Amino acid sequence: MLRVQQEDVEAYREITRRYLKRIYAVARRILPHDYDADDVVQDAFLRVWSHRDSWSPGAARFTTWLHRIVINRCIDYRRRPVDTSLEETEEPADERPDFDQAIFQKQLHEALNSARKRLPPGQQVALALYYNQGLTGAEVGAVMGLSQSAAEGLLKRARQQLRSVFAKSAIRARDAFDDH
Repeated sequence: MLRVQQEDVEAYREITRRYLKRIYAVARRILPHDYDADDVVQDAFLRVWSHRDSWSPGAARFTTWLHRIVINRCIDYRRRPVDTSLEETEEPADERPDFDQAIFQKQLHEALNSARKRLPPGQQVALALYYNQGLTGAEVGAVMGLSQSAAEGLLKRARQQLRSVFAKSAIRARDAFDDH
């Protein structure tokens, strides 16, 4: 990032290559559609370049700074007015082999996403950073501008709310998470 601050385009390309998938995964967990995440990630990397002088190596790790940019862009993106005409279009049927398992996985994924969308935005972000990005409670706190205990409190409340939702459904909560 120090090279990027000196307008080194190759260093910027390397940062983009290195963090693109990780940052896309964060955006995708927060936003409802792939194309929304694409827009946010593109904008986030443009901001890395255009605001390169605002990063300070002593103030925060680069990854913390980058996650903060993406999360802020996701929050801004979700606040914008939405035209729902395309979103109301149904997805084509999935005709892959092992249809029963695919249906179960889809229902499970939809139930989890639906439950996560009902959580407050801070809890959604904390879950995405912790489970999808593998950040620790302290790192989640740093990215979100919270103390470690506040971040862990967000995670705890989010898990409790998700367990409550799944306890009322026919889907077992432990099937919804990769970390059984």
